[in-house]
Amino acid sequence: MRARAFNLVTMAALTALLSGCSPAPVATPAKPVVVVVRFMKNGTVLWNGRAVDSAAFNRLLDDAAHQTPEPEIHLEPDRNADYAVLAKFLAAAQHKGVTHIGFTGIETMP
Repeated sequence: MRARAFNLVTMAALTALLSGCSPAPVATPAKPVVVVVRFMKNGTVLWNGRAVDSAAFNRLLDDAAHQTPEPEIHLEPDRNADYAVLAKFLAAAQHKGVTHIGFTGIETMP
């Protein structure tokens, strides 16, 4: 019986001690910005709907590489786009250290 009484007292003391404790709040990670880059049939590159030249997309990639969190860059090439422009973009992104890049919209291509 003594062991049982000891366990009840210990449990009561632990419960009282822990009732005032709460886990530290966990910060939810910031939702990354999504950038949509479209490669058009005529060679135009659209960064979130705005036409940009190679100098501008290099600046934008440099900015993206230094953002925290790094934005997700979604590439949407037109089926008839010049893939040399896309390859140049990917090389520039790799050179700048941009890592969150993926292709989207491929499932909707005819």
